[in-house]
Amino acid sequence: MIEELASENGWDIETKESNWTMSATITTKSGENVAYYSISKVNHSLTELVVSPKFQGFGVAGTIVEAVKEIGVDNLLAEAYRDGLSQEALVKFYEKHGFTVYASNGKSSAMELA
Repeated sequence: MIEELASENGWDIETKESNWTMSATITTKSGENVAYYSISKVNHSLTELVVSPKFQGFGVAGTIVEAVKEIGVDNLLAEAYRDGLSQEALVKFYEKHGFTVYASNGKSSAMELA
């Protein structure tokens, strides 16, 4: 999925893997950041997902979420960042992809795959 999206857009993917984590950085051929994500192999969680504002709204984040679900990610902590979606919109985004909130303090929402 992610590879297809990158190929269709002429982007590069650099992946890194250790015993504990797996991450990938997606960039344009000119080196501009498109997205970055990291998952924990220990607890099967999406620990970070950042899409550059310039590339938001084109299905990049949704493609990444669906791809990491396929490799076993079943939980995450949704936290809004300054250049991204609001907390409410972020939670709705992950709910659209099958996650539900099981704990929240208004600024962070712990979510698991339903």
